[in-house]
Amino acid sequence: MARYEQFLTNTAANVIFRLFSACLGLILTPLFVRRLGTEAYAIWVLNLTIINYFYLMEGSCGGAIVKHVAEAEATNDKAELASVVQTALAVYGVFGLVVFAVTMGCGHWLLAPFYRGSPHHQTAANLLSISGLAAIIMWPSLVFPSVLRGQLRFVTLNWIQGVGALLTQLVVIGAVTWGARLEVVALGFYCASMVTTIALLWAVGQRMRGWRPSAKFMDRALFVRILRFSSGLFLLELLSMLGYQSDRLIIAYFLPLSAVTTYDVVTKMFYVLRSIYGSLLGVIEPLVFAASRRQDLAFVGQMAVKGTKIVTVVYTPVIVLGMVVAGPFLKTWMGGEYARYGYWSALYISHYLLPPIVGVIGTVAIGMSRLRAMQRLSAMAVLLNVAISVAGVKMFGFEGALVGTVTSSYLFVAIAYVVYCRTVGIAWRAPIRENALSLAILIGVFLAPGIWCAPFIVQGWWSLAAFVGGFLIAEYVVLFWTALDRSERTRLLTYAIGKGIGGLAMRDRSS
Repeated sequence: MARYEQFLTNTAANVIFRLFSACLGLILTPLFVRRLGTEAYAIWVLNLTIINYFYLMEGSCGGAIVKHVAEAEATNDKAELASVVQTALAVYGVFGLVVFAVTMGCGHWLLAPFYRGSPHHQTAANLLSISGLAAIIMWPSLVFPSVLRGQLRFVTLNWIQGVGALLTQLVVIGAVTWGARLEVVALGFYCASMVTTIALLWAVGQRMRGWRPSAKFMDRALFVRILRFSSGLFLLELLSMLGYQSDRLIIAYFLPLSAVTTYDVVTKMFYVLRSIYGSLLGVIEPLVFAASRRQDLAFVGQMAVKGTKIVTVVYTPVIVLGMVVAGPFLKTWMGGEYARYGYWSALYISHYLLPPIVGVIGTVAIGMSRLRAMQRLSAMAVLLNVAISVAGVKMFGFEGALVGTVTSSYLFVAIAYVVYCRTVGIAWRAPIRENALSLAILIGVFLAPGIWCAPFIVQGWWSLAAFVGGFLIAEYVVLFWTALDRSERTRLLTYAIGKGIGGLAMRDRSS
C-alpha cells in the first residue's frame, strides 16, 4: 500500500507541474507571434530543436543516474549515492564544454541548410552561440533533477521546477512584450533558469549533508556502468527525437520559416499532452529500478499490467478531450485563421490513443535493462516516418509531416506491443483485458458526440474552461464506476480521503 500511495502522490505532483508549465507556454506562444512575428518565433523554435539534439545524451545519462540513485536508495548505500552524484557532475561538466565548443565552432554550418540566403541567419547563429555558452553551467545542473527523481522526491522537484518555470516564463514574456531582440530574450531565459539551478542544488544538498567530495575526479568503474546503460538509452532517445523533432527540420528545409510556426501551433496541444504522459512514466521508472535491484519481479510484473490501466484511466481521457476541443481551442487561442487546422490537430493527437499503453511496458523494459528489441522497432518506425514526411511535405506542405508521424505510429504500435510484452515476460492478453473496456467507453461514448457538440458550445475562454471541466469530470466518473473494480475503487478512495484528512491535520497544527 505504501508504494501504491507513493506512486499516486508522485504521479499527481508530476502531472500538476506539467499542466502548470503547459499553461505558461500557451500564454507565451500567441504573444511571441504577435509581438515579434512568425519568422522570429520559427527561429526561436528551430534553435530549441537543434539544442535538444545536443541534450540527447543528457536524457540517456539522466536515466542512468536515476537508475543508480534509485538502486543506492534501495540499499541505503550513502557512499554509492555520493559517488554517483560526483561522477555525474564531472561527466556533465565535460558534456557542457563539448556543447559549447561545437556550437561556437560549427554553428553557422549547422544552421546553413535552414537559412539559405535568409537575412535571419546571423540572428539564428547568435541565438545558438548564447545557448552553447549557457550549456557550460546548465549541463552540470541537469544532474540534480535526475538525483531527485531517483530518490522519488517528485513533490520537491516539481515545486522547485514549477516556481522556476513561472519565473523564467515571466522574464521571457516581459522581454517579448517589451519587443526585445531574440538574443536578449535568450539571455533573460537562461539567466532566470539559473535560479532554478540554485534551488535544485540546495534540495540535493539537504539530503546529502555531511558529504565531502573525494580526491578522485570520478569513479571510473561507476562511469563505465553509467555509460553502458546510457548508451542503450541514447539510441532510444535519438530515435524518439528523430520521430518527432525531425518534422520541424524537414519543414524548415523544404518550406518557408512561417510553415514552422504553423506546424508548432497546430501540434502544440499534442506536445502538452505528451509531456503529461511523460510525467506519468517518470514515476514508474525509478520504482522499477529499485524493485529490480531488490529482485522483486512480482512488483515489476504488476507495474507492467496495472501501470497500463492507471495510465489508460488517467491519461487517455485527456487525449480524447484534446481531440474533441482541438478546433475550438486553436480558434480561441490563436485566432480564426488557425481554426481550419483543427482537424489536423485532432488527427495528430489521435495517434497517442494507444502508444501510451505500449510505453508503460516499454518503460518497465528499460527499468529491467532490456533495450535491444525496442531499439530495432524504434529505428524502423523512425525511418518510415522520415520517408513519408519528406515525401508528404514536398507534395502537400507541412501537413505531410503530420501524416508521416501518425501513419508510422499506427503501423508499429501493434507490433511493438507484442514484442514489449514478450520482453518483460508478461502475457500480451493481460494488459488488453485491463484496458479494453476503458478504451471502448472513451471512444464509443465520448469521442464522437464530443467532436460534434464542442464547436457549438465553445465560444471563448470561459465556455472552453467549462466544457473541458465538465467533459473530464464525466469521463472520470464513468470510468471510475465501470473500468475500476471494487478493490481499486476502495484503494483510490482511501488514498484520496487519507490525503484530505492529512492535509486538514497539517493545517490545524500549523494554525
